[in-house]
Amino acid sequence: MKKLNVDIEETIDKLKFIEQLRNELFEELQQEKISNSLRSQLIIERAVQLIIQTILDIGAHIISRTTDISPKSYSDIIPLLVEKKIMSIKLGNQLEKISGLRNILVHDYTKIDAELLKDHAYSILTDSKLFIEEIKQFIREKEQTKT
Repeated sequence: MKKLNVDIEETIDKLKFIEQLRNELFEELQQEKISNSLRSQLIIERAVQLIIQTILDIGAHIISRTTDISPKSYSDIIPLLVEKKIMSIKLGNQLEKISGLRNILVHDYTKIDAELLKDHAYSILTDSKLFIEEIKQFIREKEQTKT
């Protein structure tokens, strides 16, 4: 494995962005129980899409900066994070399908089922929190080995 060459400041900023999106998503999901509006669905879709995209961006950055591998597609990122022990197997299994969901949100947006999206949104809330914790732990461990 390469020496840690991760842009820690950028990674932490992106983790904070995920936290902001999680807060907004949670609030919107609470409002969605009251109102089933198109506006609310659009907010949920965009928040989920941005959380997924940011997770994948962070993962690709860490993989390319700490290994000799460059992910060839979004679907490669989560398995590589698990393989390189950057992410736990449990979280990897939970996040494995997010690149497919991202592709649906980006490319097949006319086929999105609102109820299924809400189910995914609740999962993303939980999984993104775990992702933040695991990436922060990975950074702490790598920084300790540098000293």
